[in-house]
Amino acid sequence: LAPLWHLCRRRRVRSPATRGMQLVHLHALPKGYSVDMTKTSGFRVNLTWRDAARTALAPGHNEFWNCVTDVLPLLFFGGACALLAHADAWAHTPVELRQAIVATSAGTCLQHACSLISHMFTCVSARLSHTIWYVDYAGIALNFVWNAPAMALVWRFALVAPYWRLWLAANVVLTVLTLGGAIAGTALHKPARAAAHADPGGGESWASVFFGYGAASLAAIGVLLAPNLIFTTLAGVQADGRALGVVLGLPFALLLKEAHLPERLVPGSSRFDCSFLHSHVLWHLCVWVLQSFYLLAYIRVVDGYGGYGAETPQGADAAWAVSAAESGAGAAAACLSDGGWLVNATGAFGALLS
Repeated sequence: LAPLWHLCRRRRVRSPATRGMQLVHLHALPKGYSVDMTKTSGFRVNLTWRDAARTALAPGHNEFWNCVTDVLPLLFFGGACALLAHADAWAHTPVELRQAIVATSAGTCLQHACSLISHMFTCVSARLSHTIWYVDYAGIALNFVWNAPAMALVWRFALVAPYWRLWLAANVVLTVLTLGGAIAGTALHKPARAAAHADPGGGESWASVFFGYGAASLAAIGVLLAPNLIFTTLAGVQADGRALGVVLGLPFALLLKEAHLPERLVPGSSRFDCSFLHSHVLWHLCVWVLQSFYLLAYIRVVDGYGGYGAETPQGADAAWAVSAAESGAGAAAACLSDGGWLVNATGAFGALLS
């Protein structure tokens, strides 16, 4: 099968979308580029912005699957939110929760858009290969930011609803500051390291960005990340057990990403360079699954409001009590029944990827 594999790879590289695009090996990268050192081939370098966008979804380069696994979830969650908004139960859901679900869906789509932009344009210049990841990390942080109030409303609607508009305004300010700072850093920051291939994972390390600035890092984590994890845990324990899938699954996803599995098992090989089994692609898929746990929880809550007519804060807590009683041990079964259309859609996307 090896000759057939190499023939297919050559045909992909010479496809119309990639015609004229130079793909280089790791040892031939221009000086100063920061790349994923677990890959040895298929690098796009020194492209124009237009060519970088044009070839992002062209099979053959080693960012193809990273881009695909951002485009598909972006379309998926945008479509899922639109379908949920057309459900009969949506009209019976309190406006605060409806707004929060739309906002968190927009935050999820923003996260995938930021990741897509980073993977798409990291090949424009050596400097950008270091700095454009600030946009990616900003998207991740803002995904946490926008999920927090929705999870808090799922946890205790009557307690949180009076503060929703204030929380919304604060999140808008955080979004402008975080995304604006990331864009400014991408445009203006000059990496201190001039040597090529400095970062094993490519770009500025996420650990150094989130944890490398001492008190500032702690403050950022406290404001951007901690509220989400706290309210997700509370909602999972007391309202809908599916939310716990995020808290329990996130460490596994991070471990898979940082361990660089499975490509670490064959060091120096290019077998996984352009494969959907590369650890970073698997990380993207894990993020998709974790975000689906949030969506399933929102579907269940909206369905509960439709079933119990909880249009007031008092009725909301009554609906929450019934929903909480039905979750827990039966969460997996409810996941398949209440979110059947979501499971089917996820299966369809999985079949497309495989």
